[in-house]
Amino acid sequence: MTSKGPQIPIAYIGGSPRSGSTILAYLTAHAFDGVVVGELKDIWHRGPIENQRCGCGEQFRSCEFWTSVGEQAFGGWDTLPLHRLVNLQRRIDRFRTFPMLIAPRMTRLRDPGFASGLREYRDILVSLYRALLEVSGRSLIVESSKHPAQALVLAQSRELEPRVIHLVRDSRGVAWSFQKQVVRPEVSDRRLMPQAASGRAAFQWTLNNLPFHLLWTRSVPQVLVRYESYVGNPMRELDRIGRLLARDNGLHSSSDLQLDFANEHSLGGNPVRFTGQALELKLDDEWRTAMVRRDRLRVVGLTLPLLAAYGYLPAVSADV
Repeated sequence: MTSKGPQIPIAYIGGSPRSGSTILAYLTAHAFDGVVVGELKDIWHRGPIENQRCGCGEQFRSCEFWTSVGEQAFGGWDTLPLHRLVNLQRRIDRFRTFPMLIAPRMTRLRDPGFASGLREYRDILVSLYRALLEVSGRSLIVESSKHPAQALVLAQSRELEPRVIHLVRDSRGVAWSFQKQVVRPEVSDRRLMPQAASGRAAFQWTLNNLPFHLLWTRSVPQVLVRYESYVGNPMRELDRIGRLLARDNGLHSSSDLQLDFANEHSLGGNPVRFTGQALELKLDDEWRTAMVRRDRLRVVGLTLPLLAAYGYLPAVSADV
């Protein structure tokens, strides 16, 4: 099923949910001739099984883009063992399997069943990514799956070339975002985006960010980008991302940052995709006034080492 050809370039945005990955994905695609695909790790159940809305506004199975991708990659989505792929993805993309992805040779010896499932899943992904590049007519895939395990799966293929944009945001801002009730517009039953108490959100923030510091063991190129920095100075951060991708920034000034969300076909992400409004970069720091002090202290205490590593520590004493 895997077709041979040049390596497929992927800008992979990793890190914690609620860190601004959706906007950064659109900016990156706009600057470097990319196609925004959203959280591709969830494509099997979000797409052909649940038929959720694409970023263009159409249901997945009615979207011409995704229909063409499925036909080119697999001869149609219904030729695939969709529920098996969901189970494979959930088995592979878990934090407890991360050591097996870091040391694949050892995994082949100790757990050959996991290794064979990983090969099967990786071959499916290669076909999918190649079709995404060809159907879109772009030269780069911009994915915001965020999970470190997915990045390692991609890095193990000789046909894929993932480069990781490790996106971080102040853990208090992430924890506050997880407390909000936000309806998911891509589904029809008014489901809410996942919520979490401050302590759990802090634990998840650490668990989502820490493994990215181990990607060097697999020689995966990456750059650290702070949410607050790209919102404050997007051109500077896009230039840094361009150096990671070995590409020139196609935007010449901040006036070029007006993006049309409806022209992309992302699955999953911030509901801003469906607003129909032009992008306006604005720092979301509502947590500074709305988050109770007890929750701020709890989050800082649980995430302090990485807060310091990411340069947030000087502001901690003033904000808690």
